[in-house]
Amino acid sequence: MKKLLIISIMIGLCIAAFADRKALVIANYSYDKVTLSSPKADADSMALALKKLNFKVKRLDNCKLAVINAYVDSLAQKILPEDEIIFYYSGHGVSTPTTNYLVPAFTNLGAEQDLSKTAYSVSTLAQKLRTAKTSIIILEASRNWQPTGAKAIAKPFISQSSVSGKQVIISSASPNAVVQNSALSRSVFTDAFIRLSRNSEDNFNVLFPKVVAEVKSKTANNQVPWISGTLSSEFKFVTGEVKLYWRNMRLRGIEGGGSISW
Repeated sequence: MKKLLIISIMIGLCIAAFADRKALVIANYSYDKVTLSSPKADADSMALALKKLNFKVKRLDNCKLAVINAYVDSLAQKILPEDEIIFYYSGHGVSTPTTNYLVPAFTNLGAEQDLSKTAYSVSTLAQKLRTAKTSIIILEASRNWQPTGAKAIAKPFISQSSVSGKQVIISSASPNAVVQNSALSRSVFTDAFIRLSRNSEDNFNVLFPKVVAEVKSKTANNQVPWISGTLSSEFKFVTGEVKLYWRNMRLRGIEGGGSISW
């Protein structure tokens, strides 16, 4: 019995030793009849900030459904129990009465479609990342879509529950609401999230209400970021390891999308 306990402890220590911070950052901004203004700049800024916070970052632009599937599956297959995972998406999102979806690039949002076959389910994403110690899903996707002469089917996200105390799902706007100005070159929410996360040693559950307060202040209370779930274990963006990394490592370039491997 004692031997089994020692072996279990050793296995746990080995898993912890190989635990990692990993992030998948996607910007979809090219759609049929419309190009979004802020996703590329927002995703570039988020990827750079996460890189400085010691995350291994995969940064992708204008992904079709097959690409989103491939990279999420690749990330999910490499998750260890002690890993900390960030998924960030900036682009269009849609909803049905029961499900939120990320819209692949080049989609014609004015055309009727079966979203379960043409878009990526946020519920599926949450399930695939649930094995990590901590997974934070950040969705900058509740935008108006109103190209001239087209009937849009895009809808704001509905309320969605996180799958466990190890995961939170964040949207830049409240359920059934959209961001206040989709034409900005940079997102108010993403800017606030980046600035606070890279400069604060607060636990995430303390940090996020500060993000909400800043966005509300900058939009005259017209935009309220939304979160589903509360992390049951402590998670900080700025850790002792991150501060040591800043001191001893020069900033490396952001990894591109040429390889699926983590």
